[in-house]
Amino acid sequence: MIETWSSPLAATTADFVRRVFSLENSDKTTFSQLLDAQISASHAAIAAVERGSSADFVTALRHQLAALGALGDAAQVPIVLPEHRSLCNGVKDDACFIPSGAGGGDVMLHVSTAPSDRTFRQQAEGLGLHLIPLHIGAQGVHILPD
Repeated sequence: MIETWSSPLAATTADFVRRVFSLENSDKTTFSQLLDAQISASHAAIAAVERGSSADFVTALRHQLAALGALGDAAQVPIVLPEHRSLCNGVKDDACFIPSGAGGGDVMLHVSTAPSDRTFRQQAEGLGLHLIPLHIGAQGVHILPD
């Protein structure tokens, strides 16, 4: 199950990407190691999906979250915001709370085999996050008949 959470905070993807790649120019070794961690976590997520293993998929996302946090720290980019780190670290072992896109907290995903619990929701709402009720299979943009 994937829940989408929004925040009133905005993130500028172009700025984040520019700052992350400036790390590559200043410290190629660190950049390479951190990018390899991202790649490894992504491959683990793909393998988990191919095996149909929800638990392994969540574990791969947790590794991705750690890699994103480390990359953001090294590049001095708030990919995982400090106020969201405790929330990310506090989810149950069968769940992951991870930034979407470039990070920065504007959109976060709660991924688990079950909906988030009341304690998580209260903490998220306390940080100004709002659950967006999305459904798989909802009809997207389309032309209405005259």
